[in-house]
Amino acid sequence: MNKTELVAAVAARLDQSDATARSGVEAVFDEIARQVAAGERVVVTGFGTFDRADRAARVARNPRTGKPMQVPAARVPRFTAGQTLRNLVRAETEPAVPHTPATETPREKTAKKASKKANRTKAEKKSAPRKAKPHKKADKPKKTGRKK
Repeated sequence: MNKTELVAAVAARLDQSDATARSGVEAVFDEIARQVAAGERVVVTGFGTFDRADRAARVARNPRTGKPMQVPAARVPRFTAGQTLRNLVRAETEPAVPHTPATETPREKTAKKASKKANRTKAEKKSAPRKAKPHKKADKPKKTGRKK
């Protein structure tokens, strides 16, 4: 959904014109942006929190050349989803089949396997050696179509 679609949805929900809904939506976004830029925290209960994060200067690598480069300090906007929004999103993405807890913990399974190995007799341990698997051939390099 983009801003135009959001305005249309708000207009339909409030039974107002698109112009009225557009001015309301833009006013909300503008005020959030102004407050965050000023360093204030905007909390919309149930939806989330908008605030400003200060990132320290750091050394990073240029992805093209691999050389280290200095990245200056920066102020960036940050959004943290509220509990109601997280629950709503989680409810939409959870599988239809409820998760059933495992009957055994991983440690119990490991302990059972270890005890089975310890209880083997010498005859069982001296089984025939396994066949060696054939080695996989390397793929040929792809041609990129670039002239040398």
